[in-house]
Amino acid sequence: MKSVSASRLYRAKHHGTLVSVFPFFDHFGFVHTNMVIDHEMARVFSMPSESIRVHAFRKRIQFDGELALHQTLTTDDVEVMSELLHFDPWWVLRQPHFSGRQWTDALKTTNIADPLDGQDVVYRRNLSMLTHVIKDGMPVPFDDIVLPQKDVKAPVIQARQGTWTLRPGFFGFTQSFTQN
Repeated sequence: MKSVSASRLYRAKHHGTLVSVFPFFDHFGFVHTNMVIDHEMARVFSMPSESIRVHAFRKRIQFDGELALHQTLTTDDVEVMSELLHFDPWWVLRQPHFSGRQWTDALKTTNIADPLDGQDVVYRRNLSMLTHVIKDGMPVPFDDIVLPQKDVKAPVIQARQGTWTLRPGFFGFTQSFTQN
């Protein structure tokens, strides 16, 4: 099966627009959704892997339909993504145009770039799975990578009817809902 590295998904082109795709995966490496960032408009989308085609050699990405027609990130998307992990060694969500957005803190805590410092990850070309990590120039199966349990403060996402609180759990984070 063909593969694509995370570095090929960062700042790729989609019809002349700079975009980045960050697959969100579980502790087994299975990708459940993808965060797509339009760098020029500072818009963020959640898309299934089936809607994305990667042309790694040319560093181009295609989406089903126009990117502008896709719905931007919702609270439901953040709820799903906050239970998963992603790899962003560039820390895109720390950029100034993302600060102050409700979901930024919740998604920053899912980034595993620190424990994999200086490494790259490789996904299947269809973005269905993270297959291995490039460590010291050598491929290491993702199953062999031990991710440390992070002790993070629980970010809070405001919902219309109450407050979602995210807490560290076995598969990323668990949530509790408090009615206002």
